[in-house]
Amino acid sequence: MSSDIVERLRATYTVWNNPPSPELPEGAGVMLEAAAEIERLRGQEAANKLNAAQVVALRAEIERLRAALVGARLALSQGAVASCECLTKTPDPEVHAVNCRYRILMLGERAVSAALGEQEVRDEN
Repeated sequence: MSSDIVERLRATYTVWNNPPSPELPEGAGVMLEAAAEIERLRGQEAANKLNAAQVVALRAEIERLRAALVGARLALSQGAVASCECLTKTPDPEVHAVNCRYRILMLGERAVSAALGEQEVRDEN
């Protein structure tokens, strides 16, 4: 619709300014400013549509990465079951030996949970 307005304004200006004269009819300058503003707004509208499409694509990518992190956390947690190599009998990974598989897996699981924004849940029993 706005392109129709712009075209009509340009046609009107051409009629008014044909043959070319140094003076514009009264109101022609305002109409040309309005036409320029319509063109500017049309450009902004196109940019906003592009930005909206980018936001949708980024949200989809974030959800894909989040799903991958959830899967990684689950794999780390399941892999830690019965993986202790230092024979420590506690679920607290900091107590296990530095090179213990359980410690490495559980600290990795904590890092993934932190990346997901989840708070650590400790068993206080």
